[in-house]
This record gives sequence, C-alpha cells and structure tokens, in this order.
Amino acid sequence: MSIVLSMAYSEAMFCAAAVWALVFVLERNWVAAGLVTAAAGLVRPTAAALVLAVGLAALVAVLKRRDGWAPWVGGALAPVGLVGYLAWVGSRTGEWNGWFTLQSQGWDSRFDGGVATVDFSLQVLGDARSVLEVTTVGFIAGALALLAVGWRRRVEWPLLVYAAGVLAMDLCSNGLMNSKARLMVPAVTLLVPVAIALAKRKTSTVVGVLCGVALFGSWFGAYSITAWGYAI
Repeated sequence: MSIVLSMAYSEAMFCAAAVWALVFVLERNWVAAGLVTAAAGLVRPTAAALVLAVGLAALVAVLKRRDGWAPWVGGALAPVGLVGYLAWVGSRTGEWNGWFTLQSQGWDSRFDGGVATVDFSLQVLGDARSVLEVTTVGFIAGALALLAVGWRRRVEWPLLVYAAGVLAMDLCSNGLMNSKARLMVPAVTLLVPVAIALAKRKTSTVVGVLCGVALFGSWFGAYSITAWGYAI
C-alpha cells in the first residue's frame, strides 16, 4: 500500500518524521527526537505509538542518569504536538474526547481489543471473498511474524515498541477492515530484520528481492485502489 505515499494522505510526512525521530533516539539526540515527535503528533494520531517509544526511551535514559538534562527535555516535548492536536479538536467539537467521537461517528471506528480484526480474518479465510481481503489477512499475519522476528533478533527495543504500538492501534480497532494494510504502512521498523538480512547477501540477491517486492507492491496497490473503493 505504499501507493498512498504519492497521494493526499498523511502517511508520507508521518513516516518521514517517525523514522527521523527514532534515528535521533538511537543516536541519543533527545531534543531533536522530542521536537520531531511533537511535529509528527500534528500530522497523524498514530504518533501515539511514537510518543510511547520516544517517551520510554527518554525515561530509561533518565533512570540510568545518562545524557544529563537532554532526555528530560526530549521526553517532555514528545507528546506536545499530539496532545495539542487532540485539545484543538476537542475545542472545535465542544467535547474533551472530540476526536474519538468523530472517529466513531464518521467511520464507526473504536477500540475493541482486536475482536473485529479476528472476526474479519476468520470470515475471509473461510470463504476467500476477494484477493484483496485474503492478502490483507496475509499482511496482518506477516506483520505480527516480523514483530516476533525483530524481538528474537534483538532489534533495538524503541523500534519494536513503536512498531507494536502502530499495530495495536490498527489491529485492535474496528472500522474499515480493508484499510488495515494501509494503516500498517507507518510500521516501517518491522522491516529492520529484513534489511539486516539483505545487507549480508550478494548484490544480485538484494536487487532481485527488491525488484520482486516493488513489482508485487505496485500491482497490489493498483489493484487495491481499483478493485475496492474503500481499500485506502
């Protein structure tokens, strides 16, 4: 679903901010991480997962008494954008939980702990209604498998926390099931184990794999936006 990166959606800008925020965390550049995370919160509510990852990393640095005052500032800055955006929506709607109300009324989307996603997956695997839906279930399973692989390969934990947060926000809510693949696009850190594995292979293998993924992704993106009106 990376086709949405070329469309009027927030994924492109958010993914750029999320990746750089996590890079700054790994480099222990806390102020920059906090500022970029705050900016991400103004772009997309998925920033909650990023705030969690950056905030926890800053907290660990504080508890270990590393880097002086910087993690304090970075951790304090991280949620500013998201909290500010939610407060603004609340002021415009006249309800403190205005954003959640709009999600519920506009898209019938709310947190259900993953019940709707499980029901959708079982129904799709039972009757295989469309290529899009079956592939979406495959992507969900693949994302969860990559999260487990990342944990076993000891990928830096802030990257795993962020990816797990994105998946939790996507898979543990109901709404348009066929948008699940698009909503997983920001969980780019799931691909870190794949990138590490490819880096150890021959150039020809890397080129072959990337070309294959690009061709499949291009076909699936084009198929999704033409075969199913609500896929994006």
